[in-house]
Amino acid sequence: MKLHKITSLFVFALACFATSAQPKAEWVSTSHYYGIINENDGDAKCTFTLINTGDSPLVITNARATCGCTRPKYSKDAIAPGDSMTISVSYDPVGRHGRFKKKIYIDTNTEPKRSTLEISGVVIASEKTIKSRFPVNAGELKLRSAI
Repeated sequence: MKLHKITSLFVFALACFATSAQPKAEWVSTSHYYGIINENDGDAKCTFTLINTGDSPLVITNARATCGCTRPKYSKDAIAPGDSMTISVSYDPVGRHGRFKKKIYIDTNTEPKRSTLEISGVVIASEKTIKSRFPVNAGELKLRSAI
């Protein structure tokens, strides 16, 4: 009977240890401000660093942005405990003049399952766009029409 109790206790302890081994996602930063972006300069890029501070492998199951102008790229490989990886995010400013704020949702096998990253900045229109939208010069001012 004593052996049965010891075996049961050992199995219970092993089960508790196995369920406590979990990955944990820690972000170095969850936001990035690009500042002022010129529309002509092409895609604006930044990276976010994810560290697995847990004690089992971390896997990114999905990464998506709130619009098609923002594209996250990441490795499908698992992140070992204590290791890190970067997620590259690019933003296409063409035709998107003015302030912007976009979110990127990262789903992992951690608890909580979803992390939210954010990018923001201001897009300045290209000279070509300004000339086509405001063709009339009035000194320093650019106008849409002469009347």
